[in-house]
Amino acid sequence: MELFDGFFSIIMAVWAILNIILFFKIWGMTNDVKELKDYIIGNNFVKSTSSEIGISSEIQSEEETELPKSDPNSLKIGDRVRHNKYNKDKIMIIGKINNDGSCLCLDEQGHPLATYSLENLIKE
Repeated sequence: MELFDGFFSIIMAVWAILNIILFFKIWGMTNDVKELKDYIIGNNFVKSTSSEIGISSEIQSEEETELPKSDPNSLKIGDRVRHNKYNKDKIMIIGKINNDGSCLCLDEQGHPLATYSLENLIKE
């Protein structure tokens, strides 16, 4: 019986140590999630409107070079475009043009990606 009690005590000690390690791993993971949330919210990376998802035009990198802009009046719904600063290599489709000079860009499958100013789009 003493052998069983000793074996059971060792198993319980290992189990307790592993639970403590797991606690600190989960605690560290929550800090990582908090940093991601603060980065996304702090930079206004995601901005929700009533039914559209947009990316704020305030996010800029000083190292980025601007590509030539196309005439905003020449763009129309269905045109394939790309942004001159963000997502330079991502092809988007204009889904809706708003009166304020912005437009909703869609991906190739027709899902909303972002709302951009027409002046920052380059026609493909």
